[in-house]
Amino acid sequence: MTCEQPMPDGALYLPVNCTTTTAEDLRAGLVLAFDNPDGLVIDAGDTVVIGQAVLQLLIAAQRDAEREDIKFAIRGLNDQLTAQFAAYGIDKLTGEPSVAGIDADLSDADSQDEGTNK
Repeated sequence: MTCEQPMPDGALYLPVNCTTTTAEDLRAGLVLAFDNPDGLVIDAGDTVVIGQAVLQLLIAAQRDAEREDIKFAIRGLNDQLTAQFAAYGIDKLTGEPSVAGIDADLSDADSQDEGTNK
């Protein structure tokens, strides 16, 4: 499965392994996905590995979406990828979570931290 074309639901589906060899397909798909009036939705439900080249493209896409006031979301991240995104600070690029699913995790973590600080 490649990510060259957004699907009929408007989402861009990432393959299982997003590596340097799939980055060019993702770049082309992102360019097309920016035309979606509902925003840019990337589905990572089947994705197990996201390499550095793809990670850089996702960061650039999120920044471009913010600059152009386009909604941006990555849905379906598994727990390992969610942790990877949080560790790299991707969820904090705009000062608030930009990756779908991480915002709930961060809210839970903040609540737990507040409880331990009292």
